[in-house]
Amino acid sequence: AILLKGAALTEVVYSNVAVRPMGDLDLLVRRKDVDSALQVLMALGYQPATLELCDGYFITYRNHVQLIIPEEEKAPVEIHWSLFGPSYYYHAVSMDWFWQTALPVHVGGVTAWVLGSEAQLLHLCAHILQHGGLRKARLIWLYDLAEVVAFYREQIHWDLVLACAQGYHLVLAVREVLNELSQGWKAPIPAPVLEQLRALRTSRDEERAFARLTTAHRPVQNFWANLGAIRGWRARLGFIRCVALPSANYMQYRYRIPHRLLLPFYYPYRWLRSLRDLSRCR
Repeated sequence: AILLKGAALTEVVYSNVAVRPMGDLDLLVRRKDVDSALQVLMALGYQPATLELCDGYFITYRNHVQLIIPEEEKAPVEIHWSLFGPSYYYHAVSMDWFWQTALPVHVGGVTAWVLGSEAQLLHLCAHILQHGGLRKARLIWLYDLAEVVAFYREQIHWDLVLACAQGYHLVLAVREVLNELSQGWKAPIPAPVLEQLRALRTSRDEERAFARLTTAHRPVQNFWANLGAIRGWRARLGFIRCVALPSANYMQYRYRIPHRLLLPFYYPYRWLRSLRDLSRCR
């Protein structure tokens, strides 16, 4: 597994587990290993924090699943198989390079992995983007990035950062964050890098994705954006079916249906609420 965010930074960048607070433990596993990872955690008493809309929804249309131990004060564990949550990036960015450039570390007497310096930088910028952009960024996320730049300053291959930012359609996210780190946090980012970053061209698809992620949207708008990012009509139809006709267990969980015989009436209720949200968007 690759340790992500706080779990990785405490061992490598901060070198002290007491310095960097954490609310959960984020792990990246290969997609083929998701079932095995979930089985290990469930054997330890963990269970998914939320139900799937339908069987296979998480692995097909999401990038992670959160697990908790009910009624116990233990940190949640998030199993990721992609570093990117928004559908546009989930379906467009391969994880191969992130695995190929990962670095080994020793944690608690065992070997784990962390992202390489360039991949770490890109992921933390993308993490801020998928949580609303710089306007909604928590200070700890920006501080993490400032520390990453300072820690790796002699090792970062900035040409690779710029090339991957453009290749993964993250130019706007990286530009926004690095400008803030340079101006507001005095992070040691070379001026020529910022100039090259400003000169990089962006695609219309990236601009749309960036605008959607940094602007408040209603769930129904997110539905259309996610649908448009999914590749292939079969996958799109599967997504529509899961959203429109979730499993009975999910409906029971989501709407707290008092009696199972009332279940059929809650599907039209779900559709009418979506239509109402759509009319408000217009």
